[in-house]
Amino acid sequence: MAKGASMRMSAAENRINLLTRQSLRGIHLHLPAAVNQVRSAGAPIDWGQLLADLVNWPYQSGRISRRWLQDFYRITARANRD
Repeated sequence: MAKGASMRMSAAENRINLLTRQSLRGIHLHLPAAVNQVRSAGAPIDWGQLLADLVNWPYQSGRISRRWLQDFYRITARANRD
């Protein structure tokens, strides 16, 4: 992670795994803290995609979860290479 508030990789991984296992109510409860951590680390957030994901969560949470996890591991692998 970049900038000021660094987050241990294991904590970030635990957070993304927690998010991907949530019901719609759970995602709305846990997402604000996750977004705050991402923003404090200086990482960009695609607000349009996040909104679309939240709208579609009740119907496609499995597909969305897989994409979130794939994105997380792709980004962290790239950061480890650099």
